[in-house]
Amino acid sequence: MRSYRELLEEQLQEIREYEKKLRRNQEKWDRIADGNVKVINNHGATQYYLREKGQDKYQFVPKASWNVIKKLVQRDYERKVLKRLEKNREAITRFLKQYNIEGIHQVYSAMPKGRREMIKPIEKSVEEEIAEWREKHPGEQNPYAIERGYQTERGEIVRSKSEKIIADKFYHMGIPYQYEPMLILNGYHEKYPDFALYRVKDKRTVYWEHLGLADDERYAIHNLQKIAEYEKNGILLGRDLIVTVETAKDLLDAKLLEEKIRAFI
Repeated sequence: MRSYRELLEEQLQEIREYEKKLRRNQEKWDRIADGNVKVINNHGATQYYLREKGQDKYQFVPKASWNVIKKLVQRDYERKVLKRLEKNREAITRFLKQYNIEGIHQVYSAMPKGRREMIKPIEKSVEEEIAEWREKHPGEQNPYAIERGYQTERGEIVRSKSEKIIADKFYHMGIPYQYEPMLILNGYHEKYPDFALYRVKDKRTVYWEHLGLADDERYAIHNLQKIAEYEKNGILLGRDLIVTVETAKDLLDAKLLEEKIRAFI
């Protein structure tokens, strides 16, 4: 079962940023003459009336003075939004303190072996899901021979030093991957992306292509055509397909690589 903790924590951070901005605005609104605004529709024309602090009656505000009305209405709007944000922040915070969807798996794993043998879990464990994904996406399917290979820490042979760096980064970050799986496009066209990755958080397959000769015109054109073919088959760049780029002068940046992995995977 998918965990939404990360999304909720992102939402919480977004709410806090809005709250911070609106609270700063309160200082600006405090310098405005206090008062209440009443809006009336008079035969299709909008009219504004203002009752300033300490007054008993609303006074008509001519169009030339609508700037004050605009500020007061904006102030009232932001105050209401701030209250709603505060309620949502408190609700999410309370929920996250008790939210533990991973506990469903823990119920099964915490049972004695004898009981587990008698039980059919309502959902597979993450390890079982990864194992099934590997079976469905076998690696090292590219029939094109590797002339000079580089062995990764996991043990497979890849075609370039940069691919080894990428594979080892996946390995150390605990990301399930397969090297050069077979992918059928257009119902018949075989492709062998550099890597297929299993994104555990939403149980999706993401493909990763490393363009190691991006400054070579023929190579670049070929790979742009390949990316276009991916997208025509519903594998969209930035969503289902991640790309790293390297030239003779600008080599693979390990720090940027890790940032990209954390952002997309």
